[in-house]
Amino acid sequence: MKLVMDPEVQRILDQANLLPPILRAGLAAALLESLDGEPDPDAARAWKVELDRRQADLKEGRVRAVPWDEARKQMFGDACPPES
Repeated sequence: MKLVMDPEVQRILDQANLLPPILRAGLAAALLESLDGEPDPDAARAWKVELDRRQADLKEGRVRAVPWDEARKQMFGDACPPES
């Protein structure tokens, strides 16, 4: 499916598609980030609290870590996407 775009946007997209995948990924991330607006000042603190809680849960045996292969099977079952 080809979207109808402004010719200048299409020209930029065509040029971006010539980049290696890793650079295209970085460009895509930067473009998405530019749409996010101002970061939430409380987000970093909230993530720190959450990560500390999860680490304590692991350390105190309330939860157990599972290998990635097992986690993927739990999340996706037989429709498990292939490893990249």
